[in-house]
Amino acid sequence: ERATKLYLYTDGAYEVKQPNGKMMKIDDLVNYLKKNQNVNATEIDNLYDYLIKVNEEETLEDDFTMMKINFR
Repeated sequence: ERATKLYLYTDGAYEVKQPNGKMMKIDDLVNYLKKNQNVNATEIDNLYDYLIKVNEEETLEDDFTMMKINFR
């Protein structure tokens, strides 16, 4: 059985400045979620931790809000 996933998020979930000075784009978020999705939704916590590392700061400039809904 294959579940459909719906992610609701703010732009702070991907508009993060990278070490090269460029901002991440929506495609970067989509690729991350495709590679890291799982059943217990820890990919959201992992994404936040990843963005903190990419941003090289203790906090993000913008808000980070994300929710995952599984449809079965």
